Amino acid sequence: RLALAPALDGRDQKVRRALGHVERSLLSRPDPQLLPALRFERACLLLESGAAGEGAAAFTDLVREFPGDAARAEASVLAIAAALRAGRSEEALAALGTLEESGGGIPSIPGAELLPARVHAAAGNLQEALVRARKVAKAGRFARDRVLAGLLTAEIEQSLADGEGMLAAL
Repeated sequence: RLALAPALDGRDQKVRRALGHVERSLLSRPDPQLLPALRFERACLLLESGAAGEGAAAFTDLVREFPGDAARAEASVLAIAAALRAGRSEEALAALGTLEESGGGIPSIPGAELLPARVHAAAGNLQEALVRARKVAKAGRFARDRVLAGLLTAEIEQSLADGEGMLAAL
């Protein structure tokens, strides 16, 4: 009996193929200097392939096991984003707390400033999400983040049934 795998579009095939190559590289005892980069790439590919939960765990492990790595800040942010994408708002909230309490805080990466508002909104802390979104809308480091924060503010205002606040945010 012939069993066929589900058809994948070109992009999905490429991501899965790349993930397979990275995982084989990790199994072949790579140069220790390359290990953090390979682990980071694996986590990114897991996230891109739709395995957000595994990606979140891979980013979290990378941050814990390689605290001095150059990609640590980005991996911390991506761990939170992956946890959100996986629907794990409590995990994202805990990771956000750890990141905010660390010496570096929220890194200067486009989109990172929006994470606290997104995490609190996903966890149901709408008032806290609103405060954080407003802060980014007014004083965010990146223009794109300020615009998106304004839209997020309006969305949260709508959730709070504040039509006037929503219109003011827009």
